[in-house]
Amino acid sequence: MKNLSFSGIILLLSQSLVAQNVMTPELLWQLGRVSALGITPDKTHIIYRVSTPSVSEDKSISKTYSVPLQGNNPKEITEAETGLVDHTKSPDGRYQIIQKEVKITKVFGSDFYPELQKSQVQIYESLNYRHWDTGRWILRSLIY
Repeated sequence: MKNLSFSGIILLLSQSLVAQNVMTPELLWQLGRVSALGITPDKTHIIYRVSTPSVSEDKSISKTYSVPLQGNNPKEITEAETGLVDHTKSPDGRYQIIQKEVKITKVFGSDFYPELQKSQVQIYESLNYRHWDTGRWILRSLIY
């Protein structure tokens, strides 16, 4: 009798495991990606953004929400309504931190020959030592 009831329980558990949904890329795309933006200056609300990718438009659609710290229903807000402090600005507002890309070395063909803007050539004067060192190690390990 114990074997029969044990077999029945195993059969029921196996059927419930089969009924679960499989995680597919399409299902993951439907999920929103949540990113925290901060707390309002009066420390009463949390601001966060939910981004959902759109494959047909090849971009993410973002919406910004505000939820009270007590956990009531979130309210959709615009970027101007967030009221968050910009941490890239100095406290007096006179200075702002910015970042930009700076080219260190010329690599592309258009860097050396400006008249060839459609060139896809990359010009390297030397390869780094680590690349060749690793390559020799692989070659030695294959020989021995």
